[in-house]
Formats: sequence, structure tokens, C-alpha cells
Amino acid sequence: MGTVSAISGKPELFKLKCFDVAIVDEATQILEPQLLGILSARRDSGEDAVGRFILIGDHKQLPAVVMQNSQQSEIYDEELLAIGLRNLQDSLFQRLYRTSLSTPRSYDMLCRQGRMHPEVANFVNHTFYNGKLISVGLPHQLEESKSPRLIFYPSQAEPFGTSAKVNRSEARIAAQIAFRIYEQHKENFNVSRSLGIITPYRSQIALIKKEIETLGIPSLCQILVDTVERFQGSERDIIIYSFCVNHPYQLKFLSNLTEEEGVLVDRKLNVALTRARKRMFITGVPELLKLNPLYESLLKLIAGPQLIG
Repeated sequence: MGTVSAISGKPELFKLKCFDVAIVDEATQILEPQLLGILSARRDSGEDAVGRFILIGDHKQLPAVVMQNSQQSEIYDEELLAIGLRNLQDSLFQRLYRTSLSTPRSYDMLCRQGRMHPEVANFVNHTFYNGKLISVGLPHQLEESKSPRLIFYPSQAEPFGTSAKVNRSEARIAAQIAFRIYEQHKENFNVSRSLGIITPYRSQIALIKKEIETLGIPSLCQILVDTVERFQGSERDIIIYSFCVNHPYQLKFLSNLTEEEGVLVDRKLNVALTRARKRMFITGVPELLKLNPLYESLLKLIAGPQLIG
């Protein structure tokens, strides 16, 4: 077991041993050139160093981070386009999946999920996965609750002339929710498992942390407050998501869109909404969020508007 970079940097490994199967996890976050060395590895005898590859990933969540924009990395070579290579930002997983839709190939979908309670998973399941996600049935997925598991708290936009990358009302809301969660779960509160806060901007992260510090609770000061990108792969029992949208133009920067079979998928929203195991709190300016069709459908589904007393 090892990382792609570690194994690619040690080609001598394949002189000592060959492998029947290699499983590549999080394959949608690995660009094609990063895998080429392993894919084409041969032993001195000329035999393949790896007999078969199994790629596991979710192309409906965030891809690898690439500094170029999609126009700069777009491919125009006809031979490359013929094999499904459209953009250098795409992973091999994405390319093989696209070609598998029109050409018979070996692929399947892992439908059973053990992270989210079914009520937490409801929106992404039906909006992005065609209702195919099935809960494993772990204890936390079977828990009953009188309170809704998806809750929305409306915030107020910052006035013009102030930074668009902070929202003071959302920072206060996030801190108050965090306080209530801590009070309810004080005895079993775990900083690395119980609670996390997601927001798109570093300035908002700093503001939320500042609001939490005023509560004077050391454990809350240690919880992870970070961006969607850095939260991918992590999970918490409860997640608070601060949209931090103060102006309509910010909506286009907040999304990471792709389309499959005519269905629009917001990969960034998908990641944010699939980090929570038991409950999800969302705060944002409803008048602005409703300008985005996906966000509007989310607000229609979840409980709210809820007000903090």
C-alpha cells in the first residue's frame, strides 16, 4: 500500500515483484499523467508489472486541483479526442467512465453508503445519484429523531462596500449552533469526530474561529473549520455549512458544475452535503441562494427557515 507518487518514484519495486491487481482509490483526484508510470510499468522480462487495475472514485465530487482554467487545458488534437481525452483536467477515471457509456467496458457503481443518515443523504441521493444510494444500516443510520436532520438558518448579506468574503451574521450563527451542539453532547464531545464547519473563504474561516473563541470553550476552539476542498475525504457527526454569499455574482464561483445524462451536478455542493453523518446545519442568505436552481431546490427540501432565539 502506498501513494501514487511514492510508487511512481520507485520503479525498482517492479523489478522485485509483480502484482495481479492494483486498486487505485480516490482515482477521480488523480490526473492521467500521474498514473502513466504505474500503468505502463514493465518487468525486465517485458511482462506487465501490474496485471489489472481497479479504479475507485466519485466523478460527481471534487476533481484534482488544477491551476489552469478549463479553456487553457482543453484538447484539440483529433487523435486524443478520438480516445475520449477532452481536457487535461480530467482524470483517467472520468475518461474511462465517459467512454464506457457508449462502449462496453467493465464498470459498476458502489451504491451502499455507511456514512450519512438517510435523511441527511436524501437531497444528494435523489438530485445527484438518481436515488441509487442505499444505507448500510449502521446504528447511527437507524437512529430516530424528533428534530429534523437538515436545518436551514437564514442570514443577512453584508452591506455594499464591505468584503464579500465574510458574513458576520453567518459567523455568529455558526458559533451559536456550535455552542448548542457542545452543550447537548458535552460528555461525549470529540473534537475530531463530533463537529466540523465548512465555508468557502479563508476570511470567513478566520471570522468563525474568532466568534467561537469568544465562547471560551477550549474544545470548540479545536474543531476543524475549513473549506470544502480541504474537507473532502473527511466526515463529522454534525456539519455546519456557511455559504457566505453576499452578492449574486458569487454564486458562479461557489459551484463546481458538471453534467451527466442531462442532470446538472454541483460537485462542490455534493461534497459539502455528504460530510455529515447525523445532522447538517446550513446558513446563508435565502434571497441570494434561491437565484441558483440547485440551491433553491435544496432550500425547498430542508427544514426552515429556522431562527435562533
